[in-house]
Amino acid sequence: ASSSEPAQIRGKTVYIQYSNRHEIVNNKSPGDVPGNVLLVTIEGVEAGDVSIDVIHLVFSAFGFVHKIATFEKAAGFQALIQYSDVQTASTARDSLDGRSIPRYLLPSHVSECYLRISYSAHTDLNIKFQSHRSRDYTNPHLPVNPTAMDGLLQPVVGPDGKKKEFESNVLLASIENMQYA
Repeated sequence: ASSSEPAQIRGKTVYIQYSNRHEIVNNKSPGDVPGNVLLVTIEGVEAGDVSIDVIHLVFSAFGFVHKIATFEKAAGFQALIQYSDVQTASTARDSLDGRSIPRYLLPSHVSECYLRISYSAHTDLNIKFQSHRSRDYTNPHLPVNPTAMDGLLQPVVGPDGKKKEFESNVLLASIENMQYA
């Protein structure tokens, strides 16, 4: 049977396509299956309170961090952190899960924040550009997000009307029309 009307369930259009998977698999607890990518929920903070540089500093204590992607979900401010292997990710998870980011790395208005860490189903994060939300430490040739650069190039003015200096440990260099972060 065919129809020119799209398939619907409860009034919502359903789009159907073939899957590239060979079988349906039910991963009951994907956060319990060890992997090289960690899903970190940072509890007690807003998205701008903990920079990607602080996250990198904390997690690089356990090994080379390949990539970081931060985002906001219903669970709060989260980060995906990719290591080269499962063992390094497991060591970081075992050491940091339930712990707090050191107080001296947090803004003064944040009293405490806790890390809730599980394993992600991802194995290789796809970082398209360097920004304040995503970094690929393995690819120095990745372009810098233009909106991230705009914020760096425009002076920021404080409530007193004076120019505020941007605080960051990221260096932006332009070399022969190429940009690196």
